Amino acid sequence: MDLEKLRDALQKARIVFTERPVPHVNPATVSLVVKRNGYILSVTPTVYYYGAVVEIRPNRGPRICFHWNKDPAELVAVMDLLVQVRQLTARLRPRWATRQLALITGRGPGSPVLVFQPACARFGIIPRPPSFNQLHKWAAVKEYGLGTSPKIIARDLVQLYQQNTPNRSWRSVVDDWNCKYSASFGHELTLSASYIYAWNGMRFLLDGDDLAMDVWTPVSSAAFPEIARLLESVQTVLGKAANENHLHKQPSV
Repeated sequence: MDLEKLRDALQKARIVFTERPVPHVNPATVSLVVKRNGYILSVTPTVYYYGAVVEIRPNRGPRICFHWNKDPAELVAVMDLLVQVRQLTARLRPRWATRQLALITGRGPGSPVLVFQPACARFGIIPRPPSFNQLHKWAAVKEYGLGTSPKIIARDLVQLYQQNTPNRSWRSVVDDWNCKYSASFGHELTLSASYIYAWNGMRFLLDGDDLAMDVWTPVSSAAFPEIARLLESVQTVLGKAANENHLHKQPSV
């Protein structure tokens, strides 16, 4: 989309913008800059088929950059909605993604991510995978059109966030296991952002209140007895945590 078409699209949508020369570019061109509540968006035309260069700077957020070959007015509508949802879910402390239009509500796998899907011009809430770069491979659990009320999306985000928040921290689970079992095994478990790692090719994916077993390197049959003991010990610690959470939730007499 060339400069004139970008101008026309914004003017038809009655979106106020200014023009800013782009330095050190030949041939000379300008960026169209839109200042809205909560963010500044600039669109710079290019000659390439993958579209204009878009740069978005949310208030107190990172710079978001990508290419866009559709109506820039649609981008403004998307950002307006995302900013409103972020304000409504402030207690979740949602963070901006840096290479796509998305709000991240948690740091662990399974936490809900609100992402705009340009191919179908819809929003989706997607459980965060172990690697954020794999987000496009996961199906949305809820989808919304551009005209959806931000209050509805915010309500669903809060509900899914609460469902995914563990009743007990994984750090305390790892500390309990290390205190009780590390001497007998001669090893300790270690905690990362997405996994609990063992020493024998085993790791456990953090998934809300649950763990998912993942064998990420080949394990010989000689190590099977030790793995069985490891799984049993982890299950014991998890069972203890579940019992403690159940007791905490019992109404007082």
